[in-house]
Amino acid sequence: MDYRIVEAVLEFLVAIICIGSVIWLRKNRKGMLEKIPLSEKKEEELCYLFPLQQAGQRRKKYWEKKMTISFLLAGGGFLFAGFLTIKGLTEQEEIVSTLSRNETGRGTQQYTLYVEGEIESETYSLEIAIEERKPTREQAEEQFFLIYERLRTIIVGENSSLDEVYESLYLPERLEDMGCTIQWMSDTWEIITVDGEVKNKELSEPCIVYLTAEVSYGDYQDIFYFSVQVYPKREVEGIWIDEVGKQISIEDKKDLENPIVTLPKIVKEQKVTYYTSLRESGYSLGFLGVAAAVGLWVAMDYEIPKQKKRRQEELIREYSAIVSKLTLLIGAGMSIRLAWERIVEDNMKKQRLGAAEQEMQVTYYELKQGVTEGAAYRNFGRRIGLRPYRKLGNLLEQNLRKGSVGLTSLLEAEVVESFEIRKGRALMAGEEASSKLLIPMFFMLLIVLVICMVPALLTF
Repeated sequence: MDYRIVEAVLEFLVAIICIGSVIWLRKNRKGMLEKIPLSEKKEEELCYLFPLQQAGQRRKKYWEKKMTISFLLAGGGFLFAGFLTIKGLTEQEEIVSTLSRNETGRGTQQYTLYVEGEIESETYSLEIAIEERKPTREQAEEQFFLIYERLRTIIVGENSSLDEVYESLYLPERLEDMGCTIQWMSDTWEIITVDGEVKNKELSEPCIVYLTAEVSYGDYQDIFYFSVQVYPKREVEGIWIDEVGKQISIEDKKDLENPIVTLPKIVKEQKVTYYTSLRESGYSLGFLGVAAAVGLWVAMDYEIPKQKKRRQEELIREYSAIVSKLTLLIGAGMSIRLAWERIVEDNMKKQRLGAAEQEMQVTYYELKQGVTEGAAYRNFGRRIGLRPYRKLGNLLEQNLRKGSVGLTSLLEAEVVESFEIRKGRALMAGEEASSKLLIPMFFMLLIVLVICMVPALLTF
């Protein structure tokens, strides 16, 4: 039984469990989500953000949102992973031992092989180019100069130049795009081999090696000479898959007239298997979904303090409007409680309440449930926790004990101060926005400089 079938079944099973968990959680069986405890700090933060909701309701929405998104991400990842694995199972996997060569004039035949070794645990992808049968090219003499310049460029390999060689050279036996074959010779094979390997481990000082390239282009031949200065350095061994490519290349060159190229069965004492396609596996996509779910789970907790800060900014913006309404109604002759209830009842007609309006509604419900006015107004200021609201709550509580004489003038002074606070916040927000614009303005300046400078530089 193919292990990928088991893998696909497990991936689909995990996806079903995750998606089923979401459905089960949405139904909230037996009120389980309300019973999951939260830390005291988290309870306070949620209470601050959603003052009109009950504690159980807040816990339910918190866990429901967090678990739903996380399980959906993980389930979706494993679901796509399962489909990807099934796709790989349905694709035909063909073991090959030979490759067909194109007929003359059809060009090089490209193959993609997936190579498995008897000992190697990894499956390698190998691109193979098989030349056309009996290649012929005209006007070869015109190409030799281009071939020579090309060879000077590519045989350097990872070295900086032929005058300073530390690593192996790249000595191609053919240039596919130029239709030529090359036979290399060296006056010192002990230092530079036919494969371009530089054996400089035993060198104590630099030495010069002369390479000769016999280039065949169609029915024409030419000889190029290269001077290479080799410096001492440790020998670096190649990897197994490189040797596989070299062996295939050798088999390719044995008989160019033969339409079939036999692939080597043993490379470096390992049996080798070649495939024309590779079955795909999607387990990595499933784990990617899990990683995304875990990251989002953690990120949602970091988002709560930011939400709290945004709510506090909203409360500061709405403070002047609340104090203005209270001042207007109390100045018209209403008591503090009647003015408060009038404002809340007008706000309840809206589809969406602001942060301050929600807090006033909580105090309104406290008054309806029998909490004394002084305690309700004091709780209003303490619950919000911001200095202007604490000051307003204390002001209303003190005037209940001492009488309403002078309350209107105090509230009017508070209105003036609240507008000054709002003006200061607006100025600060404008400065922050201006500072954020500096980065895009800087990039725009760079673009303008490039637009101006490039045409000027091109004229030289």
